[in-house]
Amino acid sequence: MDEKNKKVFLDTFNQHAGSIAIEPSARDAIAEAHLDTLISIRYGYFSFEDRARISEEAARRLAHLVSSEPIQPAWQKIAEDFHTNKYWGFPIQANKPKKEKKKNEILAFLWTLFQATVLMKFVILYFATNAAELNSDWHYWGLGIALAVSFSSLLFFAWRKSKTYID
Repeated sequence: MDEKNKKVFLDTFNQHAGSIAIEPSARDAIAEAHLDTLISIRYGYFSFEDRARISEEAARRLAHLVSSEPIQPAWQKIAEDFHTNKYWGFPIQANKPKKEKKKNEILAFLWTLFQATVLMKFVILYFATNAAELNSDWHYWGLGIALAVSFSSLLFFAWRKSKTYID
């Protein structure tokens, strides 16, 4: 069960139910399985945004019905109404919605930190000391290329991360 939608369901239900006395275990059991009951259809899927909106709508309707009847029969009416009335107008997708992958950004930051503070410093130090001691063109070119790679990799990292947070 998606904890986010469970919380949306409970918050909306509590907001609309007001001071109606309802057994917490029955309410929590419905909240735990409400999406399994509602969105279990054979030929399509609901988007994650629609699932949250379905949770809100189901909780609102349930809070309205429990003022006049027990919670279990009221929930059965909500589930029947959802399926018989074309899913309350929520669109069905042919493909299962893909979960957004959480990016492990700490690895990118650690790699950039290691590259900038350790790896490139050794390369730059090697070429700089050899260029100063041996006075060869090859070491000066190596030093220039190492400096360019160091700065360009940091600029690329900053540009890539700024696009992540702007989008």
